[in-house]
Amino acid sequence: MKTRLARVYVMEGEAAVKVGLSNLPARRLVDVSRCQGMRRVAYESEEFIDPMRIERTAHRLLELEGKSLGGELFTATVDEAVAAIHKAENIALGLEPAPPPRPKKQLATPFSMRLEPEMKEDLQRFAQEDRRSLSNFVETELRRLVAERKQREKRK
Repeated sequence: MKTRLARVYVMEGEAAVKVGLSNLPARRLVDVSRCQGMRRVAYESEEFIDPMRIERTAHRLLELEGKSLGGELFTATVDEAVAAIHKAENIALGLEPAPPPRPKKQLATPFSMRLEPEMKEDLQRFAQEDRRSLSNFVETELRRLVAERKQREKRK
């Protein structure tokens, strides 16, 4: 496995936080701010030798709290996301037990739709700018939209 020095960060958006890794989180914010609605880098760790392990564990911890929107997006607060990163560090150091593994994933129900060619091109461009597949990009954006709508319903 290839290791590299990088930081685990939390970016804050209107309806979600993003927990990811980058050697330059501020530059990464520029890449994702338009596509994922992130407004600021709220936290960045010191550099880790194996940042992917910390990131994956933090993702899993937030998933177990029911905060996952899929991928790197979560309904957690910034403080909850930072706490998950710190706990992931402790797990990596052997100071705390690892979370249970993910259960085998049930396959999602296929869904298809027709798009005008221009819209599909725009979506593909946005996905490429965010370095994701078109299906991952669309699924993540739909999850975020549903989470935003649910939050608005709760406020009513």
